[in-house]
Amino acid sequence: MNRAWTVVALLMSAAMPIISGCGRGQADTVEAANAASESTPLPVVVDYAHIGPIHAVYAATGNIEALERAQVVARIEGEIRELLVEEGDTVEAGQILARLEASRLSLRATQARAELEKLRQEYKRNLQLHERGLVSPRDYEDLSFQVDAATAAYKLAMLELSYAEVRAPISGIVSERLVKTGNRLVEGEQLFVVTNTQKLVAYIHVPQAELGKFAADQDVAIRADALPGNEYAGRIARVSPIVDAATGTAKLTVTVADPAAALRPGMFVRLGMVYDTHADTLLVPREALDEEDGEARVWVVENDTVTGRLVTTGLRSEEWIEITSGLREGERLVVKGQQGLRDGTRIAAMASAQRPKA
Repeated sequence: MNRAWTVVALLMSAAMPIISGCGRGQADTVEAANAASESTPLPVVVDYAHIGPIHAVYAATGNIEALERAQVVARIEGEIRELLVEEGDTVEAGQILARLEASRLSLRATQARAELEKLRQEYKRNLQLHERGLVSPRDYEDLSFQVDAATAAYKLAMLELSYAEVRAPISGIVSERLVKTGNRLVEGEQLFVVTNTQKLVAYIHVPQAELGKFAADQDVAIRADALPGNEYAGRIARVSPIVDAATGTAKLTVTVADPAAALRPGMFVRLGMVYDTHADTLLVPREALDEEDGEARVWVVENDTVTGRLVTTGLRSEEWIEITSGLREGERLVVKGQQGLRDGTRIAAMASAQRPKA
């Protein structure tokens, strides 16, 4: 029995160096891999902190709308005899858009004019007789009232006849045509919609806490997703003095400054309004900043390694962030590839592409 245990003990003691050797080899392999990983520079894109101006911009979205949009309706009943415009046509205020059948109205106007002329001639004869005392004052006054009534009837007949020509109430584009030749219309029925595309606006709603940033005549930059690469000038025409109690916002009316702009009613737009400017201040690209738990950090490049540094920020624009403390002009920063960085990480730096100024 003791002899058997002795054999087992000898076998185990012989195996232990082999097992021990295997474990050390695995550890050495892991340590070597980690060392190799740490010695391999991480590729990053770098840029510089520089001095320049920055404009703080409030961003909002909205839709372009026409300031003037008129519904053209029939002012009398009748059949459409002629349509003179189609959708998309440009028209001037007062231009004839359609004609209605007007023979009945024309006849009525002719009869009213004839009746008025007859009464005027009779009035002239009675005036002479009245001056000679041959016509009683009462008969003369009755005839005078008849002339006045005939005049009113004639004017009404001519007005109704003029309504047979349907005219544009404003200048613009025929955005809708809702009828066809031969349609029978009732009074008040809609024929067209005319939209003035030269007077465009966008309405945005701003939280009441932000209202102090805006005032009438403030410049606005307008961009449309449908027109990439283009920017259009606008301005704030009005800041509503009323705050909507339900939403806590107030309405801003923004007008498009350039009437020849390619913007059209209904387009989705993005608006940027500068509400503050700092000149000659320290700036870094927005993507250089790591923000977490209320702290702002940048990765500063020194001798091909990086160090995380806390900074204090100021104004922000679409491209830039103002740094008020923690950084100096000319220091190099990582702007792309921050993931996985820690103090002392070796990097392979590539210069950032040229950027527009703030």
